[in-house]
Amino acid sequence: MNAGDGAAVDLGSPEAKVLVKMFAPLGVACHQKTADLLKELGGREGERVRVQLFDMRQPEGRREMQRERIRCATVLINNRMKFTLEGEEGRREVVLSHRPNEARSSYNSEDVIAAAEGEMARLYSEEAAEEEKSTP
Repeated sequence: MNAGDGAAVDLGSPEAKVLVKMFAPLGVACHQKTADLLKELGGREGERVRVQLFDMRQPEGRREMQRERIRCATVLINNRMKFTLEGEEGRREVVLSHRPNEARSSYNSEDVIAAAEGEMARLYSEEAAEEEKSTP
């Protein structure tokens, strides 16, 4: 995981096991809900997740996008944008790229939070299991 430089918003601990990096034109309506939900997540789970929001219209955001080799609005969670989520309708694949929350979108804003929470559960439950094994 590589935290970026020049994030417009940077919340949570640098030691967190989950890093969420959002690249979007910040302030644009279609991405605002995702940004707001991520800010809330970073405030609520700051010890376990670090949230960085990059404005792709700013030089710092474009530099970080080049470093990550992405070209359009994207959310990366621990360097990944593709996730399988479980829900009421069963399993589905989401790709956290392009515009969310539209009929033809590959994801919605809540999917980003579900994917991040899934990563937190996976990584922090592994830690708890390891600690349990080492405790006499």
